[in-house]
Amino acid sequence: MNAALLNDLRRALKTHRYERTDNGVLLPAAQMLIGGVFSARIDGGPLIAGHNAVANEFVDLLLNVVLGNQSAPSAWYIAPFTSSTAPTTALKASTFTSTQTEYTAYSEATRQQWTKDALSTAQSMTNSVAPAVFTIGTGGATITGAGLLSASAKSATSGTLAAAGLFDAANTLGAGSKLTVEYGLNGTAT
Repeated sequence: MNAALLNDLRRALKTHRYERTDNGVLLPAAQMLIGGVFSARIDGGPLIAGHNAVANEFVDLLLNVVLGNQSAPSAWYIAPFTSSTAPTTALKASTFTSTQTEYTAYSEATRQQWTKDALSTAQSMTNSVAPAVFTIGTGGATITGAGLLSASAKSATSGTLAAAGLFDAANTLGAGSKLTVEYGLNGTAT
Protein backbone atom coordinates (compact mmCIF):
# COMPACT_ATOMS: atom_id res chain seq x y z
CA MET A 1 0.00 0.00 0.00
CA ASN A 2 1.51 3.35 -0.96
CA ALA A 3 2.16 6.00 1.72
CA ALA A 4 -0.57 8.40 0.51
CA LEU A 5 -3.24 5.67 0.56
CA LEU A 6 -2.11 4.49 4.01
CA ASN A 7 -2.34 8.07 5.32
CA ASP A 8 -5.84 8.42 3.81
CA LEU A 9 -6.85 5.13 5.44
CA ARG A 10 -5.49 6.19 8.84
CA ARG A 11 -7.20 9.59 8.60
CA ALA A 12 -10.57 8.02 7.65
CA LEU A 13 -10.40 5.53 10.51
CA LYS A 14 -9.20 8.11 13.06
CA THR A 15 -12.00 10.55 12.23
CA HIS A 16 -14.64 7.80 12.05
CA ARG A 17 -15.34 8.55 8.38
CA TYR A 18 -16.34 5.08 7.36
CA GLU A 19 -19.64 3.32 6.78
CA ARG A 20 -20.80 -0.23 7.42
CA THR A 21 -22.24 -1.96 4.35
CA ASP A 22 -23.47 -5.48 3.63
CA ASN A 23 -20.18 -6.11 1.83
CA GLY A 24 -17.78 -4.71 4.43
CA VAL A 25 -16.42 -1.37 5.59
CA LEU A 26 -16.60 1.57 3.15
CA LEU A 27 -14.07 4.39 3.51
CA PRO A 28 -15.54 7.04 1.16
CA ALA A 29 -12.69 9.57 1.45
CA ALA A 30 -10.08 6.89 0.72
CA GLN A 31 -12.43 5.44 -1.92
CA MET A 32 -11.94 1.95 -0.50
CA LEU A 33 -14.20 -0.96 0.49
CA ILE A 34 -12.78 -3.62 2.81
CA GLY A 35 -14.66 -6.92 2.79
CA GLY A 36 -14.25 -10.60 2.13
CA VAL A 37 -15.62 -13.91 0.93
CA PHE A 38 -15.65 -17.37 2.51
CA SER A 39 -15.49 -20.27 0.05
CA ALA A 40 -15.84 -23.98 0.77
CA ARG A 41 -15.59 -27.23 -1.14
CA ILE A 42 -16.45 -30.80 -0.22
CA ASP A 43 -13.95 -33.53 -1.06
CA GLY A 44 -12.39 -31.46 -3.84
CA GLY A 45 -15.70 -30.49 -5.46
CA PRO A 46 -16.72 -27.06 -6.74
CA LEU A 47 -16.33 -23.96 -4.56
CA ILE A 48 -19.41 -22.67 -2.75
CA ALA A 49 -18.87 -19.02 -1.82
CA GLY A 50 -20.57 -16.51 0.44
CA HIS A 51 -19.99 -12.90 1.44
CA ASN A 52 -19.29 -12.06 5.04
CA ALA A 53 -20.08 -9.56 7.76
CA VAL A 54 -16.95 -7.79 8.96
CA ALA A 55 -17.28 -7.66 12.75
CA ASN A 56 -17.34 -4.37 14.65
CA GLU A 57 -14.69 -5.75 17.00
CA PHE A 58 -12.39 -6.27 13.99
CA VAL A 59 -12.86 -2.62 13.00
CA ASP A 60 -11.94 -1.68 16.58
CA LEU A 61 -8.86 -3.92 16.37
CA LEU A 62 -7.91 -2.36 13.03
CA LEU A 63 -8.16 1.12 14.54
CA ASN A 64 -6.13 0.15 17.60
CA VAL A 65 -3.39 -1.59 15.58
CA VAL A 66 -3.10 0.98 12.76
CA LEU A 67 -3.52 4.10 14.90
CA GLY A 68 -2.75 2.97 18.42
CA ASN A 69 -0.15 0.87 20.16
CA GLN A 70 -2.01 -2.44 20.19
CA SER A 71 -0.28 -5.50 18.77
CA ALA A 72 -1.97 -7.47 16.03
CA PRO A 73 -2.95 -11.10 16.77
CA SER A 74 -0.16 -13.49 15.81
CA ALA A 75 -2.48 -15.81 13.87
CA TRP A 76 -6.06 -16.20 12.60
CA TYR A 77 -8.19 -19.36 12.55
CA ILE A 78 -11.19 -20.59 10.60
CA ALA A 79 -14.14 -22.09 12.46
CA PRO A 80 -17.06 -23.76 10.65
CA PHE A 81 -20.61 -23.43 11.94
CA THR A 82 -24.01 -25.07 11.43
CA SER A 83 -26.53 -22.30 12.16
CA SER A 84 -28.49 -20.77 9.29
CA THR A 85 -28.51 -17.42 11.15
CA ALA A 86 -26.81 -14.74 9.06
CA PRO A 87 -23.89 -13.25 11.00
CA THR A 88 -24.11 -9.52 11.74
CA THR A 89 -21.48 -6.87 12.39
CA ALA A 90 -22.39 -7.01 16.11
CA LEU A 91 -21.28 -10.66 16.38
CA LYS A 92 -18.20 -11.10 18.62
CA ALA A 93 -15.72 -13.84 19.37
CA SER A 94 -17.40 -14.18 22.77
CA THR A 95 -20.78 -14.96 21.15
CA PHE A 96 -19.68 -16.69 17.92
CA THR A 97 -19.83 -20.28 19.24
CA SER A 98 -23.31 -20.00 20.73
CA THR A 99 -24.90 -17.73 18.10
CA GLN A 100 -23.53 -19.51 15.02
CA THR A 101 -23.46 -23.03 16.55
CA GLU A 102 -19.77 -23.66 15.95
CA TYR A 103 -19.16 -27.16 14.57
CA THR A 104 -16.39 -28.84 16.58
CA ALA A 105 -16.80 -32.58 15.85
CA TYR A 106 -14.05 -32.59 13.21
CA SER A 107 -10.91 -34.71 13.64
CA GLU A 108 -8.40 -31.87 13.87
CA ALA A 109 -7.55 -30.81 17.46
CA THR A 110 -8.13 -27.06 16.99
CA ARG A 111 -9.67 -24.55 14.65
CA GLN A 112 -7.60 -24.56 11.48
CA GLN A 113 -5.11 -21.75 10.93
CA TRP A 114 -5.75 -19.23 8.16
CA THR A 115 -2.36 -19.38 6.45
CA LYS A 116 -2.32 -16.38 4.17
CA ASP A 117 -0.68 -16.46 0.78
CA ALA A 118 2.14 -14.01 0.00
CA LEU A 119 1.73 -10.48 1.33
CA SER A 120 -0.76 -8.36 -0.54
CA THR A 121 0.38 -6.40 -3.55
CA ALA A 122 -3.04 -6.27 -5.15
CA GLN A 123 -5.19 -5.16 -2.16
CA SER A 124 -6.17 -8.76 -1.46
CA MET A 125 -5.17 -11.52 0.97
CA THR A 126 -6.34 -15.11 0.87
CA ASN A 127 -5.41 -18.61 1.99
CA SER A 128 -6.05 -20.26 -1.39
CA VAL A 129 -2.58 -21.87 -1.52
CA ALA A 130 -3.04 -23.54 1.89
CA PRO A 131 -6.77 -23.60 2.68
CA ALA A 132 -8.09 -24.81 6.03
CA VAL A 133 -9.16 -28.47 5.89
CA PHE A 134 -11.62 -30.07 8.31
CA THR A 135 -12.20 -33.86 8.48
CA ILE A 136 -15.84 -34.39 9.41
CA GLY A 137 -16.48 -36.64 12.40
CA THR A 138 -18.88 -39.51 13.01
CA GLY A 139 -22.48 -38.75 12.08
CA GLY A 140 -21.61 -36.16 9.44
CA ALA A 141 -22.65 -32.53 9.50
CA THR A 142 -24.28 -29.77 7.52
CA ILE A 143 -21.93 -26.79 7.52
CA THR A 144 -23.60 -23.51 6.64
CA GLY A 145 -20.76 -21.02 7.05
CA ALA A 146 -17.49 -20.08 8.71
CA GLY A 147 -15.82 -17.43 10.81
CA LEU A 148 -12.31 -16.02 11.06
CA LEU A 149 -11.14 -15.65 14.67
CA SER A 150 -7.91 -14.98 16.54
CA ALA A 151 -8.27 -17.86 19.06
CA SER A 152 -7.34 -21.41 18.04
CA ALA A 153 -9.28 -23.52 20.55
CA LYS A 154 -12.54 -25.06 19.44
CA SER A 155 -15.47 -23.12 20.98
CA ALA A 156 -13.11 -20.44 22.38
CA THR A 157 -14.90 -17.27 23.47
CA SER A 158 -11.74 -15.16 23.74
CA GLY A 159 -9.89 -13.18 21.09
CA THR A 160 -11.33 -11.25 18.17
CA LEU A 161 -13.81 -12.16 15.45
CA ALA A 162 -12.70 -10.65 12.14
CA ALA A 163 -15.57 -11.83 9.96
CA ALA A 164 -18.22 -14.51 9.58
CA GLY A 165 -20.49 -15.48 6.74
CA LEU A 166 -22.96 -18.00 5.41
CA PHE A 167 -22.07 -19.98 2.31
CA ASP A 168 -24.43 -19.52 -0.64
CA ALA A 169 -25.51 -23.13 -0.04
CA ALA A 170 -25.26 -25.46 2.96
CA ASN A 171 -22.59 -28.16 2.75
CA THR A 172 -23.86 -31.61 3.78
CA LEU A 173 -20.95 -33.91 4.56
CA GLY A 174 -20.66 -37.53 5.62
CA ALA A 175 -18.26 -38.87 8.24
CA GLY A 176 -14.69 -38.68 6.97
CA SER A 177 -15.48 -36.08 4.29
CA LYS A 178 -13.06 -33.20 3.89
CA LEU A 179 -14.37 -29.63 4.06
CA THR A 180 -11.89 -27.16 2.61
CA VAL A 181 -12.42 -23.50 3.54
CA GLU A 182 -10.80 -20.44 2.00
CA TYR A 183 -11.15 -16.83 3.11
CA GLY A 184 -10.19 -13.87 0.97
CA LEU A 185 -10.11 -10.31 2.30
CA ASN A 186 -10.07 -7.49 -0.23
CA GLY A 187 -9.53 -3.78 -0.16
CA THR A 188 -11.25 -2.52 -3.32
CA ALA A 189 -11.03 0.98 -4.76
CA THR A 190 -14.54 2.40 -5.17
